[in-house]
Amino acid sequence: MDPKQRLSLDKMIQGYKEDGYTETTGKIRKLKHSVLIGNDVRKLMLFKQKYKRLSKTNFEQYKIMARTHCKFLYDNYKHKGIILNVLSFN
Repeated sequence: MDPKQRLSLDKMIQGYKEDGYTETTGKIRKLKHSVLIGNDVRKLMLFKQKYKRLSKTNFEQYKIMARTHCKFLYDNYKHKGIILNVLSFN
């Protein structure tokens, strides 16, 4: 990463911190959640492809189904809004 990219990244991180972001990398490593998070993110991406039409016709049902497909993420990281953010991102 060159110095210009690093500065840009630092500014972006600072913006997240100002918005209430807290660093959780150490906690994730300590709890050994990296693999579990990765698995659920992959499931979530496949889910989005498979149920794309449902997201447009019945978003509430879509969210409920996503929670069951990605139970680990929902149970452990729902306060971060990860699932809803990923589901809403097109």
